[in-house]
Amino acid sequence: MLRSGPVSDRPFGAFAAKLSIVMALSVTIAAVMLLLVVAVIAVLQIRRRSLRAQASAGLRRRMLHLAPAEIGLSPAPGEPWGIVMDMTHAQGSASVISIVDGSASLYFSRGGGVIGGQDAASAARSFVELATTFLSKLGPPPDESLPQPGYTRFFVLTTEAKRFAEAPEEALRSGKHDLSPLYYAGLNVINELRLISKAGKRP
Repeated sequence: MLRSGPVSDRPFGAFAAKLSIVMALSVTIAAVMLLLVVAVIAVLQIRRRSLRAQASAGLRRRMLHLAPAEIGLSPAPGEPWGIVMDMTHAQGSASVISIVDGSASLYFSRGGGVIGGQDAASAARSFVELATTFLSKLGPPPDESLPQPGYTRFFVLTTEAKRFAEAPEEALRSGKHDLSPLYYAGLNVINELRLISKAGKRP
């Protein structure tokens, strides 16, 4: 005669324990995969920003070493044909570049910028032409680095040499510094380029 008795729950308990372990491992693996994806995206973004920053620095450096003949210019001896104004704030540096033919560009140390071409021609020409009146206040550059935060640097490009000046931006903004007119002429170019950039983003 067969005897009946309570059914053991050990097989089910063992299965439940294994299932719990598998689910925990799956959650852990999914979390690790998510972290890896986030890390890869972050690395790619940092790399992209680095490449953009290098490109901006390269364009600025090329401008500082450009010969006017390379872009079809034939200025008179000692005559300014281009100017670079660098400003540094907590967020980084900005370099506005103007050429006597009316070309203008704005580059950021963190990458990116605005290449305005001839769209800001009037402001760009005025900036370069005004630099002519300040040559006596400029000297040879000590180096070609960007300014320290709170300072503005001017590099005036002539056929003979680069001419240089640096001043606290606060003093330039006051309008009382000798180079304040040159500073505000540079800001005018920046404003024109920003307007061009905004116009280009409109639908």
